[in-house]
Amino acid sequence: MSVRVHSPPLPPLKQEKHYFINSLEAGFLSSIIKAFIFIGVRIVLLVCG
Repeated sequence: MSVRVHSPPLPPLKQEKHYFINSLEAGFLSSIIKAFIFIGVRIVLLVCG
């Protein structure tokens, strides 16, 4: 995953696809973060409980 800072303006279709991929990555990241939080809460409950 390379991030280009100076990217030329994309045609509408490519831009839409780029946005779609970005939203997929964002969803993937948020699900990983939620999983980590869930596991952390479970561990804390196991240790403290």
